[in-house]
Amino acid sequence: MHRRIPPSESVTLEQKSIFVFPSQKGLAFCAVIALLLLTAINYQNNMIYLLTFLLASILIANILVAYSNLLGLTIQFGRVNNVYAGEEANFQVSLIPKTAHRDIVLRWQDDYPVFVDCSSASGPSHFSITALTGKRGRWRPGRLLIESFYPFGLIRVWSWVDLDCSVIVYPKPTQGVSVSTEQSGIEDSDQNKRLKGGDDFFGIRDYSPGDPIKYIAWKRFAQRGELYVKEFEHQVGDPQYICFENYNAGNIELRLENMCFDLLAADKRNQPYGLIIGQNRLAPSFGQVHLTQCLELLALYGAESV
Repeated sequence: MHRRIPPSESVTLEQKSIFVFPSQKGLAFCAVIALLLLTAINYQNNMIYLLTFLLASILIANILVAYSNLLGLTIQFGRVNNVYAGEEANFQVSLIPKTAHRDIVLRWQDDYPVFVDCSSASGPSHFSITALTGKRGRWRPGRLLIESFYPFGLIRVWSWVDLDCSVIVYPKPTQGVSVSTEQSGIEDSDQNKRLKGGDDFFGIRDYSPGDPIKYIAWKRFAQRGELYVKEFEHQVGDPQYICFENYNAGNIELRLENMCFDLLAADKRNQPYGLIIGQNRLAPSFGQVHLTQCLELLALYGAESV
């Protein structure tokens, strides 16, 4: 399978990657044809011969139609949001049809199926395919099953494609107790107690690519025709470090879960926090980007891709 359909973010189904075999109904249909053929031979009945060959022709035509229903279909991986252990990850997948493709089913292994109809006239179709994650770390859902029983359900046509995608699974937040907290070492001064990203207006600076659109000073742009960005600040107390060594739960996974809970609690309070885990040390800050960096360090700490 790895040689026939190697991992790729975009896969186009072709002859070597499409498998065809009769379904259970198709096998029963083949048994009926064989029985009719034996009966026709035994009784030398032309009408039974005619019915046998008619059914056999329908089966052969069904094979060709079923095969062409998947031929040329392109499956492309889009994106996926990181989740916590045990949650469902939604993988965004796009289907780029070559012709009309009907009654297609997509699913990761034994997870929830998605039923699809698409055609070249409607353009690419975008779908979210759900998969239940396991332990923390970089989790890979495996190969995506694409199958169809179109048009009569007699023939099963399928393929296993590897979209080379993964999702970072954070530790499950579990409330625990930290032995102590480590101070950030920042001196007690007004400047050091104010961090950017709060609610108080601080000033205006030149626009840089990647700055949020909501912070653009549109009035200044209307006056001068130049882009400026508003800056805000936040008054804070002494930032704290969330340190791996300060948790004595014993089990590494439980310690990471306790740290995850404290990270989310600090973020909810809009309290600046830093993180120390292994050889990694993040300076105190707050906001969604900082929280994501911290959670990814927890998720990938000593973990291999699963």
